[in-house]
Amino acid sequence: MAEITADLSGGYPIRVRVGEFEFIMDLPERLGGTNQAPTPTEFFLASIAACEVFYAARFLERRGVAPSTLRASLEAEKGDSCVEKATVTLELPPDFPREQESALRRMVEGCFVKQSILRPMDFELVIAE
Repeated sequence: MAEITADLSGGYPIRVRVGEFEFIMDLPERLGGTNQAPTPTEFFLASIAACEVFYAARFLERRGVAPSTLRASLEAEKGDSCVEKATVTLELPPDFPREQESALRRMVEGCFVKQSILRPMDFELVIAE
């Protein structure tokens, strides 16, 4: 995987680099940010929606259905210290054969991002010297 770095050089917004790509994340002003970009939590949730739309697009392409109108939207319910529920809604092209819905669901459920959340993952924090 690409190297990922995030820093506050110069203050908010947070500058993030993923391999050769750069973007920013921010926090609302009430939390000390400048509200110039989505929050890290919003990027996290967006990665789930993007992953699922990618898996759905691959499924459609392999069956000769153009994914040009494919859309995923995500609604999340926030708890005290984490996101407690996320619901992804897929809007499929009108020519999608509905008899393939179960197979599509199985494909999309395999989204790497979602699987990385559902399966136990080890997290380690190292404080550099």
